Amino acid sequence: MIGTFYLGPDLDLRSNLYYRWGALRFIWHPYQNMLSHRSVWSHFPLISDIIRYIWVGVMYSIFFLSPYILSKYVLEDMQYMNAAYLLLTIAVLLYVTATKKKLPKKYRKKRIHVDFGSVVLILFIVNSAYVLINGHPFFMELKDHALADELHRLWDPFSIFFLGNVLATTLHSLLDMLSTGFKKMKK
Repeated sequence: MIGTFYLGPDLDLRSNLYYRWGALRFIWHPYQNMLSHRSVWSHFPLISDIIRYIWVGVMYSIFFLSPYILSKYVLEDMQYMNAAYLLLTIAVLLYVTATKKKLPKKYRKKRIHVDFGSVVLILFIVNSAYVLINGHPFFMELKDHALADELHRLWDPFSIFFLGNVLATTLHSLLDMLSTGFKKMKK
């Protein structure tokens, strides 16, 4: 489901998939500028999936972990971290409010519409509250061996999730090829 509706190959253009990211769709702009539509890098199974996962990981690190990393490793003073997360949370709320009106009409329905970007932003706000209470983002204060154990424990469900995403990309690419072939045959 995630591979079909949120992390599919058509994130390389302004498609339904792109707009499902809601307020977070801006993270895909550089990706779209770097990759052409239906290129090997955006549509080939496994390669394109790895690229999209790396992309999401980099965006996660930049937007969710940067205050923690800057406070702990660059400034070496954790007193700025809480203020940074609080300011980022306010900025996120303002950004979501400002960008909701810029969606195409079919995505601005009057009924309550929850998109993937909104869910991620809600998780960001929850993470900010967690930081204010515990002094670190989710999973960041685990010891090295505990982090390795945690990642190993998470690998099995993630590998199944990733395999599902690769299968969704494979199906998407095959359907694109069939569709293009039928269009050429009609001409």
